[in-house]
Amino acid sequence: MNSFNLKMLLISLSASLTGNALAASPIYAQCIINNTVSGQIVQSNSGLQAVEASGGILGGASGSPGQITLNCTTPTLLTVLPPVKITAPSGFNPTVQQAIVQLNGTSAYTATSNGGGQFSHTPWGNNATAPLTIPSNTSSVVNLGLIVGQQTQGTPAPGTYSYRLQLLLTPN
Repeated sequence: MNSFNLKMLLISLSASLTGNALAASPIYAQCIINNTVSGQIVQSNSGLQAVEASGGILGGASGSPGQITLNCTTPTLLTVLPPVKITAPSGFNPTVQQAIVQLNGTSAYTATSNGGGQFSHTPWGNNATAPLTIPSNTSSVVNLGLIVGQQTQGTPAPGTYSYRLQLLLTPN
């Protein structure tokens, strides 16, 4: 088994202006990220040439998702970007890269993929893409999953896989 580490989280705190731009005050959010747990990437049990770390988020998925705890001072929208490769075997050329984020172990999740589309097999096809709302002044557990590979049957190249997930946090 190969691990996938949350080596970097890209946090984007954008300002929203209201009323006259000259007199308006930006709205800032401060989010504290803690309790970071790395996920575990394994061969996808879909039969496709893919590796996955999303078991427990979606039924039928394999691997272990990463996890963080967020606590933000204002309601905040959370968006996930497609997985970014850190290392993968030279024979592994993914055409689809998807990420999924689940809030507090519920069915509230958001997903994204690169320009290669989405995996069509259950449970990855047709996932929600709207940002999640992180409530203010509440510890929210966020599960972070991914699947990377090709839409063809087979086994992914053996070797070490490491991917990074980037999260965007925007005051709501």
